[in-house]
Amino acid sequence: MEQHSLETVGPDVFRVGSGPIRNGSAAERHLEFKIDIAHARRYNQSRKEARKTISAMIVMALGLIAAASYLLSSSSAGAMVFGALTACLGLTILVIAGYVATQNRPQGYLDRGVLNPAIVCAAEKGQIFLLTLGGIGLYDKVWAVFITRVKDLPGHRNAVGERIPVTCVFTGTDGARYQGVGVSPIAWGTSSAKVLQGAVQGIDESEWQALDRLRYQVVLDTDYAAMGAKGIQVLNQAQVERLGLK
Repeated sequence: MEQHSLETVGPDVFRVGSGPIRNGSAAERHLEFKIDIAHARRYNQSRKEARKTISAMIVMALGLIAAASYLLSSSSAGAMVFGALTACLGLTILVIAGYVATQNRPQGYLDRGVLNPAIVCAAEKGQIFLLTLGGIGLYDKVWAVFITRVKDLPGHRNAVGERIPVTCVFTGTDGARYQGVGVSPIAWGTSSAKVLQGAVQGIDESEWQALDRLRYQVVLDTDYAAMGAKGIQVLNQAQVERLGLK
């Protein structure tokens, strides 16, 4: 594809390739596309949830700072020391809230994560569950699946088996594998059918076929909470070979 600046072209331009360097590393497979900020603000569920957390942190920080001000006005040395510590805690929480807000801009994880395949494994009672496949190994290929509950998938059918390209940001490690993951559907960042289809095609067909087989193994309880699929579920070597994953 001819190289253009994504900031100066239309919303249907995209590239699949290595991602930008973040914290000393880059996503091996990344979708670069022009994110529709208004669209992302409306649909990015992760951002909405983060905003609640940020608001709670700000309220807590302001409360601590107010308490610190009262203690610092005291004539007691002990109260003043405790007030100073309280003020430091409040300011620290404010800084953390600011960092979280920066990381959860409307484009959020969409512009820095790994492009991975997900598939709708359940869609009832207004809830949609995505089964995502991704590699969690820091140095070796370690395949794993994880379930994410979402509310909106604009541009997709809310039907079991629907292919949903997502971007994943992996966090925390034990030295060999990532311990956490944040999943954001590409559809949260664009309404372009061309970009969504391009993202699907940019993922190896063997991964989509593996997910289609794996979705039959996912068990959900009557309240549609995943059973046996809490957090990241690592696939063993026998499963990887049966699924034909590379």
